[in-house]
Amino acid sequence: MESQSEGSSSTLHAVIFSFMSIGHTLPLLNFARLLLRRNVAVTVFTTHANCLFISHNL
Repeated sequence: MESQSEGSSSTLHAVIFSFMSIGHTLPLLNFARLLLRRNVAVTVFTTHANCLFISHNL
């Protein structure tokens, strides 16, 4: 594990993976938006079929 030197900043990074139905994905996208507003980096794992839906809703 790396230690941080004084004065360096740490960026939080959240990884989101949901079941592939829209009903499971929408609440997690709302959560991702909240994290993004707080300057947290967010990575969303999804299928190719859902990629367009997710990119339009973030």
